[in-house]
Amino acid sequence: MTTTRPPVRDSAQRFFLDRGLPLVLTPRVRAYRIVRRSSSFVAALAVLELVAILMFGIFDVPDEEYDRRLGSSGWLTLLWILIGASVVVPPLVGALVARMTRGPAGGWVAPVVVVTMAVLVPVVGSLVVDGEVGADLLPVIGLHLLADVLVVLMNYLGAGSVLWWAARFAWRQLGALGTMGGRALPLVMLTVVVFFTGELWQWAATADRAVVWRTTAFLAAIALAFMITQLRDELRGIRRRLRTEGEAERILVRTPMASMPVPPTRPPMLFREKVNVLGVLLVAQAIQVVLFTVVVLVLFVVLGAIMLPTAIVETWSGATAAPGTWFGLRLPVPNSLVHMALFIAVLSGLYFTVHSSTDAQYRAQFFVPLIDDVAVSLAARDVYLTSWRSSPPG
Repeated sequence: MTTTRPPVRDSAQRFFLDRGLPLVLTPRVRAYRIVRRSSSFVAALAVLELVAILMFGIFDVPDEEYDRRLGSSGWLTLLWILIGASVVVPPLVGALVARMTRGPAGGWVAPVVVVTMAVLVPVVGSLVVDGEVGADLLPVIGLHLLADVLVVLMNYLGAGSVLWWAARFAWRQLGALGTMGGRALPLVMLTVVVFFTGELWQWAATADRAVVWRTTAFLAAIALAFMITQLRDELRGIRRRLRTEGEAERILVRTPMASMPVPPTRPPMLFREKVNVLGVLLVAQAIQVVLFTVVVLVLFVVLGAIMLPTAIVETWSGATAAPGTWFGLRLPVPNSLVHMALFIAVLSGLYFTVHSSTDAQYRAQFFVPLIDDVAVSLAARDVYLTSWRSSPPG
């Protein structure tokens, strides 16, 4: 006899997946249509890699030819078009694939998309780089298929759900970034003093990119540790808030769990659930910090390109200005400027992380909606687990 899952339970399971809390669900539920749910992310990554291949294929020219083309407005326009395409096109393709896989034909569309992307990217890369399909294509296709399997595995563990929810929430709360950025930017501009420090320019000119990345990773680790400590306190506050009489019923009014009884006692949170909730909070805040850091990075690169001729950069750094690069792509600015801007941007991101936890207006615009959203998810989790404790979902 064919059985169907209760509609309320189905809605509840989609509710947790949509809100970035898949680890509340059982492994069987998380595995349901996992290839379909992963195919959109696979497609977005593949398109991003295709754009990167085209960029390196077009701009991988000898130094003298590169310097000559820098004066061409058409060449620079093409560069900016490709950079814009790398930001805009992958999400659009991912959304299109997600819509296709949700349809009646989604059962066969999803695996076809995954396999096609794993084959298409190596073929295009081989044609762009070597001008022909090389003999080493099969190992590269195998690596891409392995990458697809890893994406599916990470999605099963909840990474895709967390990233998707956090990205949507951060997008909705983008105004909070503008508010906080406006309040923090005058203090961040104090780093202009650092920007004109000769000793740091000497470091920026002599340090290789590996040293700069290690320094960046160290400062990012400090910011990450601070965020985790702060967010653990926020999670405890949410749990205390849900113990208030009538609070769970109030916040669950417009959810699939609105018709279910709220348990008098809450099921204790498992370690994986705590990691899931902290991950949701962490990723949502990290997206804002990264966006702010990128804005500062671009600001100082542009500032240096406008006001610092190469001769001044060489005088401050005491070395010949090497051409700037970014993941192998040549830039029309010195490499020391890229290092300085990256260092200042990460310092600013660290300041933004700390300052955002104490700024009342930022908390009101970003943190309070985030905490309220997670409180709804945790209240729903308590009701869901209590209602089906004796009958596991899925």
